[in-house]
Amino acid sequence: MPNHIVNNYSLKQKEERTEIAAFRLSQIEAETIKNKVSQTNIGKSEYLRRAALSIPIHSSTDYQMISELKRLGALMKHKYPKHSNWNDSEKREYWVLIEELNSLAKQLQDNIIKGK
Repeated sequence: MPNHIVNNYSLKQKEERTEIAAFRLSQIEAETIKNKVSQTNIGKSEYLRRAALSIPIHSSTDYQMISELKRLGALMKHKYPKHSNWNDSEKREYWVLIEELNSLAKQLQDNIIKGK
């Protein structure tokens, strides 16, 4: 397969797939692949396609982490003590933490989208 096709794979995912690839595996190899696939949000065919084409494969933990970071940021924003006796510096530190959580979630999401 020409390099430009592999490099543009993510753009061509909708391309009709007409070819079938079949191969033999040992029981250990099959179990290893099954375990690795179970750690992702994709099926076995897509997993093997990405592995063969050197396309990054992200675990479902990455997606769970993004969701959890966003949830924590939203929760902290909701619980922000507007009417507390905190001084301006303490309030700013709290707000910076919220911004850092949201920034980290966005950075992780961007890395997944870019294929890092």
